[in-house]
Amino acid sequence: QRLLEAAPTQPYHFEFHMRRSRIINAYAATGGQIVILSGLISAMHSPEELEGVMAHEIQHVLNRHSLQELARDRILHIVGRAAFEYTRVSAGMGQNLLSLKFSRREESEADRKGIELLDAAELDPTGLLHFFERLRQPSNALAGFLSTHPLDDRRISDIELLLTKLQGHPIKSLDVDWKEFSRRS
Repeated sequence: QRLLEAAPTQPYHFEFHMRRSRIINAYAATGGQIVILSGLISAMHSPEELEGVMAHEIQHVLNRHSLQELARDRILHIVGRAAFEYTRVSAGMGQNLLSLKFSRREESEADRKGIELLDAAELDPTGLLHFFERLRQPSNALAGFLSTHPLDDRRISDIELLLTKLQGHPIKSLDVDWKEFSRRS
């Protein structure tokens, strides 16, 4: 609720859903639907990490990344078919590379605006950084998250730089028994 209250005025009615799954991931769908898989919560070490991912996903909705992705995929499909009519493999590879480029830009935007949202909501903005630092360590369990959320050293250093530029609102931690919450999720 604090994240949504700190968000700019927008037309969305946000709904958050948790789905049971061992997969470590969360995603934002069009219209304000955000789905968090229970595997993601199990992989987190604190409520601040979950707040960071939620702020990131909220920003995907606010910046209409899902709608842009749908439109982009459709355009890339049409252009790819026309340009590579006889070589479908090349067309598919070209589409994937272009989509990855957009995806990285959108992920970076969601990181930046998500951290700003956390700061405005007076929540600890370092949780996203801590979660990504742990993701940097190779693990098969994290492969699903990494396939949709590209992670590299530059992304982490960009987040560290963002954190130094915040206005520094006072942090008002949530009163959450994290062990109990994550056990029940």
